[in-house]
Amino acid sequence: MIGFIVSARALELGMHYICIVPDNAVSRFINGSTVAFALYGTAMACIFEECGRYIVLKHIMKKNRSLENAVLYGIGHGGIEILAVLLPVMILYLAIAVLFRAGDASSAAEALKITEDTAGAALPSVRAAASFDFAMMAMNVLERVLAMLMHTGLTVIVYYGLVRKRKAYLPVAVILHMTADTLPALYQRGVVPLWMVEVWGAAITVKVVFIAVKRYKRGKTESPAGCIA
Repeated sequence: MIGFIVSARALELGMHYICIVPDNAVSRFINGSTVAFALYGTAMACIFEECGRYIVLKHIMKKNRSLENAVLYGIGHGGIEILAVLLPVMILYLAIAVLFRAGDASSAAEALKITEDTAGAALPSVRAAASFDFAMMAMNVLERVLAMLMHTGLTVIVYYGLVRKRKAYLPVAVILHMTADTLPALYQRGVVPLWMVEVWGAAITVKVVFIAVKRYKRGKTESPAGCIA
């Protein structure tokens, strides 16, 4: 869990505050190009997260490095992502929905501190909350299940490459992760529909899990005790 918080929520977000949040030549280039935005977004997320896995497995878990603990690491990584990313969004949508259903729009806007100056920025969240129904909730749950499987599979792949001293496995994990994140990045730019993102994510997750299961079984064969460190 700490591995995700440090790599994805601290270091990666710190990079975003340098490259895409302020108004500078780099941010204007990235935000002004769909290709650049997709490449930057997928690269930063995947490099920080996969290198974070590698560092934790190599150094912090050095004395407790096993296939089982690699699986647990993936579960912790995916689990804290749900609490840190998805849960706050759902709570925000619920709060917005309750406020707008409880009174008129002006009262809700006042409660949410929405003014004429901030209305433009707040509108996407309000629209998202208005369209958030049971189907969308179910899709979010399914997406998180797939993400948990993805994180667990990628952790096993990175772990196997580390303990077998095969350096190619870390780049493989980065590329698989980038492939999975490509369509979500394009969806943020309005290029592809949401259903395509979900189908794409499911397909890549199946591929990652297939590779991870094969490496897990091979690791068990190579080490009857289940630890190949």
